[in-house]
Amino acid sequence: GWAARRPLLTAATAGGAKYIGCDVLVQHCEGQERLDRRRVGAFAAFGTFYAGGVQYLLFNRLLPWCLPLLKEGGRRAPASVVAATGVDVFVHMPFFYLPTFYTIRELAFRPDTPSKVLANAWAHYREGFGSDARTSLVIFGPIQLLNFGFSPTHLRVPVLLASGLLWTAILSTRRGRVQ
Repeated sequence: GWAARRPLLTAATAGGAKYIGCDVLVQHCEGQERLDRRRVGAFAAFGTFYAGGVQYLLFNRLLPWCLPLLKEGGRRAPASVVAATGVDVFVHMPFFYLPTFYTIRELAFRPDTPSKVLANAWAHYREGFGSDARTSLVIFGPIQLLNFGFSPTHLRVPVLLASGLLWTAILSTRRGRVQ
C-alpha cells in the first residue's frame, strides 16, 4: 500500500501529527487559555524530523543492516529482536533522542547563541536524565520487543509512534515548558 511505498514520508507525517496532537491536548488539559505556539512548533519539528525521520533511518535502515536477522521475510531471530530493543532503550533513547529533544526545545524557546542553546539543553538533559531514561525504558522496552518481533519493517515507526502516545504526553507535561 501507500505506506509501504513511502515509508519515510509516512513516518515523518505520523511523527509530526502525533507530537503536535499530544502537545495540544496536554496544553488544553493543563488549562492554558492560549495555545503556546512555540511549544507546539518545537514538538512539531521534533516529531517530524527526529521521531519520524531519524527513527525511520535507525529502525528501518541501520538496525536491519547491523542485525540482518531483524529483516522482514522468514522468522526473525529472537536475539536480533532483543539486541535491537536494547540498542533503542539503552543507547538511542538516553543518548540521542533525549539530547536532541532538549536541543530542539531550547532552539524554539531561547534561540540564543548556539553555545547557550547547547549549554541550556545539556543542563536540562542532565537534570531529567534518570527520570526520562527510566520512563522510556518502562514504556518502550515491551513495545519495541513486540514491534521488532512482529511489525512489518515499513510500519515500525508508525507502530512505535502510535503505541508511544503516553510517552509523548508525559514528555509534554514534564518537559514541554521552559522555566
